[in-house]
Amino acid sequence: MKVILLKEVSGLGHIGDVKEVNDGYARNFLFSRGLAIMASKHSIKMLVDHKNREIRIKEKKIRTKKIIAKHINNKIFTIKSKADEKGTLYAGLTRELISQKLKNEIFEIEPGEIELEENIKKLGEYRIGLNLAGEKANVKLIITNQ
Repeated sequence: MKVILLKEVSGLGHIGDVKEVNDGYARNFLFSRGLAIMASKHSIKMLVDHKNREIRIKEKKIRTKKIIAKHINNKIFTIKSKADEKGTLYAGLTRELISQKLKNEIFEIEPGEIELEENIKKLGEYRIGLNLAGEKANVKLIITNQ
């Protein structure tokens, strides 16, 4: 019997895979646990349509990220943070905080797209690299005392 996996099944396959399995295994294990559905022409067509839709969404995200990379390159952003008299920040700036600041400025940058070796711990100017869908961009962060 052909089935379409709805969840990952160890030793069988991943979500969306079409597999040939024994009828008893399908009925007693896969169907009863909601791990798979029977593969029919209709369900396979729905699966293909769903995968095509996901591909289009992913391609659109990549195009958007490349456009953002062109617009954000060499921009300057100011972040205010509390620091002591020596210029050491009370809380280091992480990828997540930088991402949030850029999102506040209308640039959808995820923390994983920010190239930062370690948290920023001092006031000053920093050049930060971004990797947006294979496009490289740089921004300048000016960290000032709050």
